[in-house]
Amino acid sequence: QSGHVYGVDITQEMIEKAKENVKQKNVTFLHTSFNSIPLPENSIDCVLSNCAVNHSVDKLSVLKEVKRILKSGGRFILSDIFAVKKIPPEISMDKEAIAACYGGAVLLSEMAQMAEEAGFFVFDIREKGDPYLKENVELFSATIKIM
Repeated sequence: QSGHVYGVDITQEMIEKAKENVKQKNVTFLHTSFNSIPLPENSIDCVLSNCAVNHSVDKLSVLKEVKRILKSGGRFILSDIFAVKKIPPEISMDKEAIAACYGGAVLLSEMAQMAEEAGFFVFDIREKGDPYLKENVELFSATIKIM
């Protein structure tokens, strides 16, 4: 096996759980914010995010940080929950709703705009789920390749 994998999470509990489940020697777990990943610029080939960006109140900062650590030609695969319509402030500011992944959901067009602002040029929707309701908010899941 060649290469190295970094797992990033903001909670020590998830880091410990991941360490229990992974036995490979080429994996390092980083207990850090997604807005400030302690890795060098242009050092990573691919970033995979599964329902993590929605937990950040500053998604643009997260995207800029991903862009910073990606090598030229690297790719970012983002799988997350998106809103069909703008989330009302009483939900988007609710910590429990954010922790449950739907409070921080943005419109797909907003994520595309943030990706462009962060310096990405490709925003390719790979999969898009059917809309569903969560606490009277219409949502859908999507997986996007961003380069």
